[in-house]
Amino acid sequence: MTCRLCGARAGWHRTVNGRWVALEPGERPIASVPPGRRWYVAGDGTAVNLRGAAPADTCRVSHFSVCTAR
Repeated sequence: MTCRLCGARAGWHRTVNGRWVALEPGERPIASVPPGRRWYVAGDGTAVNLRGAAPADTCRVSHFSVCTAR
């Protein structure tokens, strides 16, 4: 998808709760993303919010958390 506000690209992923979240492309170091805003995309494309967990050294972030126009 392309954000209507800033023009950046992001990808939609279904969450484990059946909702949708737009995630920024690529991964970020987990230390640079606050707990609760860390996402992991499973092999089947499902987005899982890691909350405070850190099972890896990288994660994904929601576009709406970093949108420059918000």
